[in-house]
Amino acid sequence: MTIAGQAKADDLIWTGNQSQVWDKANTTNWNNTSGGYPSYPFLDGDAVTFDATGAVGTVTIDEGGFVLTSNVTFDSSGYTIAGATPSDALTVIGSISVTNAGDSAVISAVLENGAEIVGAGDLTLSGGYRTNSTAGVITVNGAASQTVSLTGGHFFREIVQNSANVVIDGATFDSSSAGLFVNGGTMEIASTVAVAGVTQTAGQTAVSASSSVSGTASVSGGSLTVNNGVNFTTTGSVDISGTGTLTMNGTVTGDVDITSGQTTNTIGNGTGTDRITGTFTQNNVNSVTTVTSDSRIGTLENTAGEIIFAGTGTHTLDNASNNAGTMSVGSGVTVTATNGLTNTGTLNLDGSIAGPLTLNGGNTIVNSAVASVTGQTTVNANGTLTVNANQTFDAAGGMLVDGGSVVANGTITGNAAFSGDTDVEGIFGNGLTVQSPNTMTVTGGLTYGSLTVSDGGTFTTTGAGGVAIVGTSNTTTINGAAIYNDGDTLDDNGGIDIGATGSVTFNTGATGIRFNADDDENNTGTITNDGSITVTGGGAGGVSVANDDGAGDDNLTNQGTGTIDVQANNTLNGIDTLTNSSTSATAIQVGSGATLGFATLNSSAGTVTSAGTLDGNVALSGAGTLVQNAGGSVDGTLSTAGSATFDINGTTGDATTEVTGDGVAGLDRVLDLRGRRGRAGDGQRGYADR
Repeated sequence: MTIAGQAKADDLIWTGNQSQVWDKANTTNWNNTSGGYPSYPFLDGDAVTFDATGAVGTVTIDEGGFVLTSNVTFDSSGYTIAGATPSDALTVIGSISVTNAGDSAVISAVLENGAEIVGAGDLTLSGGYRTNSTAGVITVNGAASQTVSLTGGHFFREIVQNSANVVIDGATFDSSSAGLFVNGGTMEIASTVAVAGVTQTAGQTAVSASSSVSGTASVSGGSLTVNNGVNFTTTGSVDISGTGTLTMNGTVTGDVDITSGQTTNTIGNGTGTDRITGTFTQNNVNSVTTVTSDSRIGTLENTAGEIIFAGTGTHTLDNASNNAGTMSVGSGVTVTATNGLTNTGTLNLDGSIAGPLTLNGGNTIVNSAVASVTGQTTVNANGTLTVNANQTFDAAGGMLVDGGSVVANGTITGNAAFSGDTDVEGIFGNGLTVQSPNTMTVTGGLTYGSLTVSDGGTFTTTGAGGVAIVGTSNTTTINGAAIYNDGDTLDDNGGIDIGATGSVTFNTGATGIRFNADDDENNTGTITNDGSITVTGGGAGGVSVANDDGAGDDNLTNQGTGTIDVQANNTLNGIDTLTNSSTSATAIQVGSGATLGFATLNSSAGTVTSAGTLDGNVALSGAGTLVQNAGGSVDGTLSTAGSATFDINGTTGDATTEVTGDGVAGLDRVLDLRGRRGRAGDGQRGYADR
């Protein structure tokens, strides 16, 4: 380079043999190695070296303006380049080099236009750059052993780091600064700074003091670390892309967006609450972010990839949050989501959600004995809740199933209401409610504390091979429709109540159906019917209301306007006492070839119509009526009392005569119609064949 007024640029070595002043064309403190002049003044454009042969210490620029050098080289420790005034600045058009690892130098003078930093030793820049400069860029290209420190509270424009280590400790950046650019090495933000942005393609940026970025902190390679207790503020966002990773032990005030495919992102391990105040978005199927210790996130949007809540402490989601990727809540971990968490991906729930949980799709899997949700758990269409075998899910805030599927291979505790068409199986420790106009389909073994089928709701089974259903404590209440298919078994410990709007349909087959209301045999478990019971299908297996050991309460009460219809060629048996007080004209109907089996039928109202077999003793009283049509029989005794009437119009036992009775007051009659034959055409009334 040729400088005006100078024949050529020379290589100078500092001697300091006149003074510690650096000026231009005046003091001869330099050894001109290019021209062989041991005592020589500095001229603009010369390259200067400070080594151990010169006067080591502070060299002061005292020119009333800047000195311009092509390169500055420090071959020895102990040098400081200062400015007599802020105007006494250093302009380096080439590079500043601290040659040897272990050496160090300080430049406290103003750098007029920044500089390139190279070498293996350490350099401290504490003078900043002149604020009216538009070229004040510090570019760091040194060795891994080099640390460049920016201190002193003075302005710098921007830093481009390609290697080495940079520590920002006290430096500030002016409003025109483009920010920090990290392409390699390690940058530590060790003091409060405000920059336009951080752009990192490789290396590491460590924020160890609260700082702010007025734009975006973009990390496409290497890692960004926010250290313990530090607040890193962005008015834009922290963007982790490419091969970048995030290690957050402090706070990011703003949004964080991870689109990189790295698996080592972490939030946690700080001594306080590690926090993202804005929205934390993850959107790469390969990304994994592990959240440990105490954490707090404004809004979580996991579009793809996995979020793992692990460790101990408290994890909080301030706003309504969503998981469409994979989320894992470890055993013993609580995620507080007061405003709700919605899952459409995979949620591995082994810990607790403190707040409402909504399943709009995907699968929520419980593989722990201590999983719980304190708010309402809602399973909507396309959502699935699976509780694995031997595990427990506590729906402490209740469960609303509005479609989707619930598979409880383990145990679910908490009341569950079904307000949408839903498949269900497994163990429910509390109550299940099927709401109108929806259908619950039992696809496998089902255990519940209680079952309520609301008016307009439907409870049914798949009809494929039969399912085992157990009610453990309270009454099964059917105010809607309940459909049981061949092979099904219901063993209830608390009784079965069929309301006036309820209906129970048994579709029989070769295997049979068990409908037992007193499985624990504590003599409390009557089946009470105010609605309708229909036995259809014509299967040889039939329906039994007993567990076949003869013990417990196997009674059935038909009341109100309830109806029992055992259709042709079907069987309903196992009843101890069948009590009928229904006033319906079709209170009990037994079709041709069908059997209704009981120890005793006490009927005080309505009409019993049979073209099949009444297998047991029949006692009519009050306004009870028996109409026995052709093909019908009573395989027991028939007694009447009060105003009860009967019309036997077929065969009872081996009888062949028609016998009618009107229940004459004061005359109780018992007819044994097993093996007795009446007198044809005698028309006796009231005590025929007594």
